[in-house]
Amino acid sequence: MHISIRSTYLFVYYFVMAGFIFAQPYKFERLSVDQGLAQNSVLSIYQDSRGFLWFCTMGGLTRYDGYSCRNIMASDSEGYLTDNLVHCIYETDSCFYIGTSRLTNCINKYNGQQSLLNMLGIGSIAADARGRLWFGSQALGLYMKDPRSKDIKHFKFNPKDSTSLNNNHILALFIDRHQVLWIGTRAGGLCRLNLADSLYRFSTLQHDPKNPASLSHNYVSAICADSAGRLWIATKGGGLNRLNSDGTFTHFFNTPNHPLKDISSLLFDKDKNALWIGTRRNGLFCYYLSDRQKPRLLNFQYNPDDPYSISNNSIHALYKDRSGIIWIGTYGGGVNKLIAKKRKIKTHLFQRKSKDTADLNSAWSFYEDRSGNIWVGTNTGLGRIGRDGVKRFFSLKDQIPNIASFQIRDITSDTSGKLWMAILPAGLGRFDPQNGKLKMYQPAQIPADSLFFYTIYRDNTGRIWIGTNQSGLIAFNPATEEFFYYNLSTVRPVQIPQKIWVTCVQGDPRGFLWVGTWGHGLYQIHVEKGIIRHYKHNKNRPGSLNNDVILSIAPGRDAVWCGTYGFGLDKLDRNTGQFIHYTTKNGLPDNVIYSIVKDDLGKIWLTTNKGLSCFSPEKETFVNYDARDGLLCNEFNMGAGFKTSDGRLFFGEPNGTISVLPSNIINSYPPQVVLTEFKKFGKPEPLSPFRKIEKIKISYSDYMITFGFAALHFKNSLKNRYTFTLEGFDKGWIDNSYRREATYTNLDPGEYVFRVKAANSDGVWNEKGASVQLIITPPFWRTWWFYSANLFLILALAYLLHRIHLARALQIERIKNMERERLRRQMAADFHDELGHRVTKISLLSKLLTTHLHKNEKNKIQECLNHIGKHTDSLFAEMREFVWELDPEKDTLYDLMAQLKGFSDTLFENTEIAFQIIGLDNRTEKISLPMNWRQNLLRIFKEGMHNILKHAKNCSSVLLEIQLSDHVLKLVLSDDGEGFDPAKVKNGNGLKNMKERAKTINGTLEIESRIKTGTRLIFKTKLP
Repeated sequence: MHISIRSTYLFVYYFVMAGFIFAQPYKFERLSVDQGLAQNSVLSIYQDSRGFLWFCTMGGLTRYDGYSCRNIMASDSEGYLTDNLVHCIYETDSCFYIGTSRLTNCINKYNGQQSLLNMLGIGSIAADARGRLWFGSQALGLYMKDPRSKDIKHFKFNPKDSTSLNNNHILALFIDRHQVLWIGTRAGGLCRLNLADSLYRFSTLQHDPKNPASLSHNYVSAICADSAGRLWIATKGGGLNRLNSDGTFTHFFNTPNHPLKDISSLLFDKDKNALWIGTRRNGLFCYYLSDRQKPRLLNFQYNPDDPYSISNNSIHALYKDRSGIIWIGTYGGGVNKLIAKKRKIKTHLFQRKSKDTADLNSAWSFYEDRSGNIWVGTNTGLGRIGRDGVKRFFSLKDQIPNIASFQIRDITSDTSGKLWMAILPAGLGRFDPQNGKLKMYQPAQIPADSLFFYTIYRDNTGRIWIGTNQSGLIAFNPATEEFFYYNLSTVRPVQIPQKIWVTCVQGDPRGFLWVGTWGHGLYQIHVEKGIIRHYKHNKNRPGSLNNDVILSIAPGRDAVWCGTYGFGLDKLDRNTGQFIHYTTKNGLPDNVIYSIVKDDLGKIWLTTNKGLSCFSPEKETFVNYDARDGLLCNEFNMGAGFKTSDGRLFFGEPNGTISVLPSNIINSYPPQVVLTEFKKFGKPEPLSPFRKIEKIKISYSDYMITFGFAALHFKNSLKNRYTFTLEGFDKGWIDNSYRREATYTNLDPGEYVFRVKAANSDGVWNEKGASVQLIITPPFWRTWWFYSANLFLILALAYLLHRIHLARALQIERIKNMERERLRRQMAADFHDELGHRVTKISLLSKLLTTHLHKNEKNKIQECLNHIGKHTDSLFAEMREFVWELDPEKDTLYDLMAQLKGFSDTLFENTEIAFQIIGLDNRTEKISLPMNWRQNLLRIFKEGMHNILKHAKNCSSVLLEIQLSDHVLKLVLSDDGEGFDPAKVKNGNGLKNMKERAKTINGTLEIESRIKTGTRLIFKTKLP
């Protein structure tokens, strides 16, 4: 056994020494007090159920959301901490437990209530399968809190009990898959407690100098288990131990002065099948448990000249979050986030052998040969990347004479395996990989200084199509070595090349050739069938091509993707002929699309001036990658995109080549989304760092509010994306890009729900997201009690008004009755006066008639009879008029006009005067007139007609006109007589009485007359 342990020491020591040079593929991002950390000595790290990271420091507790730190101090008014020396934090279903150098804080997650547990110096916490919590004190032993009984049991060292805890200074707790609690102590070795033992009997595993298979040291600083369930024990002074199934220990790194002799922290990484080991002075180590991994041990140490090295060599804490990121807490150097430099975006560079090959890495084109080699066209020749990763470069400068610089812009091959290349500005080249020889082909019709060949495509007949600048589309027959020039408008060979720039040429599964141009749009052609279809931008057609400058195309059976210069990505639906446009407004990083490559997962990859973009046609979302993700730079070369047979994607940049395997690049872990802040008028409101905020209640006067949120995915936090909506206000989801705030102003009082969703830097969305209910209380005048009080007041007022209205109606009715009684008396008096006058005359005439009869005076008799008949007719007419005035069914304006018409017919019967009423329509039947109105209007216009009959000389026509407008009645009686001068005529009693009558019914009466133009009697009043 001693020999095997010694062999292990020698083997590991060799790799420890070698490990320093193998640590380069990683870099560290630092988080310190400069970025908001409470203090730079970090004792433990923890991720809670919501996704927040917690850093326990020697100067307070820090909650981290990937963007900013929120620090909790003992001096805070909330009183969350009893001391700023925070050892650990642990979350259960209901509470947070915080271990400090003093009492333990317990904070309820739901109501925020706090309590103090009488457990001092808690440095580690663990929970078993029954929900019991185990607290390890650094000086006072072990505590157990049962959530059902809420009792706390205390276990301490008892020298008289061999089954008691053997040491009170606990440094580590670990519960394995068999529900065994392992306790690491400062000087008592490793303690073991079977959690099924109701008697709580402890057993001890300690260092025995006489037994090389015992624990290497009694100072146990950390414990973890690997995926096989084997226990690993870190010690201070004894290196690393593995507990075997037979109860023996295997020792690692336990030689004198070994860098891993003093271990402070330990973490098993399931993804790597490795142990991360933190030391007190020698930095961080990664030990691979599989001997197939070479090297097995990596070391990371602080380098003052490297800002991406680990910040301090004293490691206190190690933690792996849910997305797989390793976090390192140091003593004095803050927190470090470990990032692998070997990102899922790989770079490929060729070694420069001389100054003449300075531009050999600027990649313009790619091609995969039958052997799986990738050929790269550059500024100086061809690079080859073998399937085994071995690179070789073929300089072609000596084989292209008289050209100072060139670019291999596109590559294809023939059936013999020879490569055909569009070489700018040399023409068409054929390269033989077997002997490295290049043969050039140059069409005679194109001047040597105009051989601007940009793109080539070999169709299924073996014909090579060439896109050029200033020479249009050219076809080359390799068998005859002849060039043919095509006019894109006719798809027929021509003698003179077409003077346009063809930027890209591709074929599709249907046998069509797709040709992109600079300034002339997109062509779809079929040479054999003579089919031509031309797509151009039309500003009057939203479904047309977005721009006529096409840099790249990717045709498919149902859709053709087009990359434009400055106008983003276009998708042509081949069934409808309509284009759909995608620009920076939709998530593209830039609107210049240099190349388009479709991967095997259905995604579309685009190169731009601002990085690489992956587009999901299904979700219509973009995921963007830049230099922070592993690109050599953010700019790409035109047309430099290619997919290999095994699904890898190659892209060319000015500085070299990158490749991507789409199935590996995406981190599929969606981010947890949390509400981090709530502001009123730009000022943060106090929110508990431990509670999930489910409801926010504000006043209507808080008319400007801001929600702050975060996606807790720490790979590349600055590239996490957000979308939000306020239910009850927004009509849909609002894309917020990378911004982490949403501001609303002047919201109406009521209830809303704010929802936010987020995606990680690889575009994987958490569709559930986070939500919070927002209640905006209304002003008092918009509350239910105010509405109720108002309703009561309105009802009371309505009742009061009803009573007043009823009393007034009764009073009005009494007044009306009195007025009707007065009118009756007046009418009776008038009737008595008028009829009494007539009757008196008839009586006198009757007596006179008797006298004339006795005297037999025939002439006198006839005269008396005539007078009696006249007075009798007048009496009859006045009685009819009196009855009409009293008839309540004859109260409309129409009835009044009918009465006046009857009067006029009688009055003007034996004259040549024609009477006519104008404006008599249905409205007059709906206008009711009080009795006194009818009486007075009848008197006024009867008098007016009598005056016409008496004074209007040469009158032949009389008009009574009715005018109704805005509840105003206007009656005009006019004649066409001689007229008179009102200034020379004195007003008699008749006109005075007429005006008095008009005034009685709140009207006015005016007379207009001029010599030779007739007279107008105008009455005007508001209708009752």
